Amino acid sequence: IVHWNTPLLLKKQLKLLHKSELKIIIIDNASSKSVSWITNEFPRVRLIENKINRGFAFACNQGIVNGIGKWFLFLNPDVEITPKQIEKMIEYAENEIKEWQKFIKKCKKQ
Repeated sequence: IVHWNTPLLLKKQLKLLHKSELKIIIIDNASSKSVSWITNEFPRVRLIENKINRGFAFACNQGIVNGIGKWFLFLNPDVEITPKQIEKMIEYAENEIKEWQKFIKKCKKQ
């Protein structure tokens, strides 16, 4: 989650996501509003606090470098999404990959 000066929205989002098995990384882009509460209230969440705001794409790249997993989802704090919705997105994407693999295999046979 890329964050900049919207701690109330971020907290709302974390309340939706923190009980899941998802690995959550917050990249704070040099906010003037403190996010120090994250480590106390959501100990499983990894917080990276940038001293300089280099933009959304830079923060996303930091998330990739510091993340582990097969799937990555980049969010702004104003997104309201549940773990169940994320699981459905992943399930859909994995099914699509399988369908494309079948299609490619079929094309190669022709």
